[in-house]
Amino acid sequence: MNPAPQISVVMPMYDNPDQVRVTLPAILRQSLPRGMTHEVIAVDDGSGPEIAALLATLAQPSLKPVRLQRNTNRGAARNAGIAVSRGAWIVLLDSDMIVRPDFLAAHARVLEKGAQISLGFYVDTDSLAPAGNRPLPAPWPGPGYFTSANVALERRLLDAVSEEGEGPFDARTFERYGWEDLDLELRLNRLNPVRGRDRRAVSFHICPPFSLDVLDAMTRKEIDRAAMARRFLAKHPRLAVRMLTQKTPFHRAAWELLTVFGLLNARSLRP
Repeated sequence: MNPAPQISVVMPMYDNPDQVRVTLPAILRQSLPRGMTHEVIAVDDGSGPEIAALLATLAQPSLKPVRLQRNTNRGAARNAGIAVSRGAWIVLLDSDMIVRPDFLAAHARVLEKGAQISLGFYVDTDSLAPAGNRPLPAPWPGPGYFTSANVALERRLLDAVSEEGEGPFDARTFERYGWEDLDLELRLNRLNPVRGRDRRAVSFHICPPFSLDVLDAMTRKEIDRAAMARRFLAKHPRLAVRMLTQKTPFHRAAWELLTVFGLLNARSLRP
């Protein structure tokens, strides 16, 4: 067996071959310091045959496909990828994120300086063009925050919060879209990890222009997010989580005003 790589990138994907065709080669082709290697765990979360065919065309030693027989959820897909990864550092990256060649090197610099979590950030783009040496976005987009779409962590942190046979993500509670990464962050915070950031650890989030064709899908996604917000609050009943999930009297009053006491809603706005 080849020596274990220093970095394992876990990238779940589901029926998005047009995006993966750009994002996966970008994370495979990284400029790392001499002697540092990485692997990419591409987790096919029960997609159709097109994703499997695409992964086969990109086959190389650093790419390790993992196939889930049925579509699960983002937490379960990440757990499956982490379970087979071998790196001392784990980078969580969504499959709709295009990165520059220095992306992993930036995360590595943060972790080498003693941080246990390297906070990445992302900016939205409507372009499927490869990032290449795309200029860093300016101005600085604000303080970093934890998101499993782009973050690097020491493996031992994830091991410390993992449940046997499950993994670090609570895929049972958060079986629909949303909040599983913030749940992980709250559990990681109990370990008081040192955080750092490098502005070069940026990813470009592919966001196609809005059209009415995707309105129903977007609405279902927000319904899932709301349902998981209730579970998130039930699991962590504290003020900070009430603020995150907007479950406070202030947020309720703001909602009433912004919707004219409910008169502006999906049904009334659809025409």
